[in-house]
Amino acid sequence: MQIVSSNIKTADYDRVRRELKMTFVNRPRWIYIFYDVPPRIWVEFIKSQSKGQYFSEIIKGTFRFKKMVL
Repeated sequence: MQIVSSNIKTADYDRVRRELKMTFVNRPRWIYIFYDVPPRIWVEFIKSQSKGQYFSEIIKGTFRFKKMVL
């Protein structure tokens, strides 16, 4: 889904796999997949006023991830 953010382009969440997939404005061809993300983190992220700030403070550095290049 498109995200209203100056830093984050898209974000999608798979509740079954607990995976958060994100692309960023400055790296639109890179997909970051964050693992073992609890559903409440996704809900809080979507509800946050600043998606970039929430990502930086809560998600980045907390969850292991893989980067894929399209």
